[in-house]
Amino acid sequence: MNAEIHNQEIRFEIVNWQDDPELIKREAEGNLRSIRQQTGNVIREVEAYNASLERSITENVRTRKQELLKQANLLEQLGVPFKGKGEVPETFAIPAPRRKPVISKPVASIEPYAPEPALDGETYRHILKLCEGTGTEIERHPAIYTGKDEETLRDHFIMVLSPHFDSVTGETFNREGKTDILIRHEGKNVFVAECKFWRGSKQKREHD
Repeated sequence: MNAEIHNQEIRFEIVNWQDDPELIKREAEGNLRSIRQQTGNVIREVEAYNASLERSITENVRTRKQELLKQANLLEQLGVPFKGKGEVPETFAIPAPRRKPVISKPVASIEPYAPEPALDGETYRHILKLCEGTGTEIERHPAIYTGKDEETLRDHFIMVLSPHFDSVTGETFNREGKTDILIRHEGKNVFVAECKFWRGSKQKREHD
């Protein structure tokens, strides 16, 4: 049987070979039964597929969420970067307006998830570069800094770091002891530094 759909109608042709109206009717009825049967099969398959959609979609969403959570955990372990202020000079300068660093938040999860903030390698090296530049400036102007105590010299480092990062403090109680320079985010330590007088590599080796 060859059939086609035209203007929402199913059409098929019957060739009149014998001029027998009963034979034509029987062939037409057989074609209609076949069409109804195939239509019923299609309807049952579509209903079965629709019934499975909710279960399939739920499983796909759950799998996708687990993949995103795994990626978020990996990125968190690599470190959450602090975004510094690009126009702040690396030596002494008038502090620029303070701006909070942008911290990436973890994606929603079906499981409890409380990641620890961490500096990325680039930001860590930037902090060290700022501290190194500050120390170089102090060496270039010994007359200004000679005789200054450790706290005063430390404050110069804090003055340079503060325009670049929020939550920079000095001589902060940190657990059981104290730290000279501390950068925190949401109550968590992300950078800790101790200030010591340099009295030569020999003395450093003795204390190591």
